[in-house]
Amino acid sequence: VLDFSKDWIEQEVVYPGEILLKQSGSGLEIEVNRFRTSKDTNKLNDAITGAIGKFYKSKGITSSEQPESIFFDDFTNSERIRFFLQLTSVNAPDFSFKEIGNFEIIRDQEAGALPKEQRIEWMEGYVNKIQIKGSDLGKIFLLHEPSYYQYYFLIKMTATYAFKFGANTGDCGVEFSFSGKTSRDDNFSGTTFDFSIERLSRLEEGSKNQVRKAIIQKIQEARDAAFKHVKP
Repeated sequence: VLDFSKDWIEQEVVYPGEILLKQSGSGLEIEVNRFRTSKDTNKLNDAITGAIGKFYKSKGITSSEQPESIFFDDFTNSERIRFFLQLTSVNAPDFSFKEIGNFEIIRDQEAGALPKEQRIEWMEGYVNKIQIKGSDLGKIFLLHEPSYYQYYFLIKMTATYAFKFGANTGDCGVEFSFSGKTSRDDNFSGTTFDFSIERLSRLEEGSKNQVRKAIIQKIQEARDAAFKHVKP
């Protein structure tokens, strides 16, 4: 919350978030939910979940202190793009996909030479990373043509969804990405899949948290279904 009566150095910015512990059958699930989070919040979430994991392993409740995650290395280049795109297949009365916004790809230098085709060969030897910003980008050939998928990493994508939860209706923008990278090179090995709500239609103050939770649940369901679809 910003207070313009104070000096800038005294300003406070609040990033809401929560960590949920849920019983799931005979096991325990830990969920970390974020809304427009910061890098510092990510570090705090990781520290808390890491401490929880160590505690439950020390008590013999779990066999591993590491939470289950979706990793960059779980996919081939083609599978990774298909996984991202499968997140756009959501089409329910209360939550449905509208369009792809921004996305970011990185050329896989170990994937061999690009095809000798005019619309893509210009990248050879010149382009390492492409960031495309706009709207309704799902039909751009980089996402639409499977024969090219093997040549690059899709590491980030934003998507817009429409929601209708009771009287609360509107759009939300969700960013999907592989995060946790510690170096500046193009090696994303070991990074984990994550998502965050980056934009939300204006709502009544008392409804925001419930809508955010509902959106997070829908995205989690879409994420799990997408992974099972690509990696059955």
